[in-house]
Amino acid sequence: MEIHSSVSKIFLSQKKTDNLLAAIELFTSQHSPPVQELLRLLGYLSSMSHLVPANRRSVRNLQLQLVSFWTGR
Repeated sequence: MEIHSSVSKIFLSQKKTDNLLAAIELFTSQHSPPVQELLRLLGYLSSMSHLVPANRRSVRNLQLQLVSFWTGR
């Protein structure tokens, strides 16, 4: 995490940004991504919940998709 106090903003480190983009690309490139990829993406989003406005709503939607995937609903 990088803090830019002159503009009062917090940014992800380049490594974390690269990891997140790779996880998103892998997740969206597959018609039916494995549960492990969904869990990885949820983990990245959860770790950044304090940086992204309304992130909890997005994470909650992904969690509901995961449950429906596991239960077959």
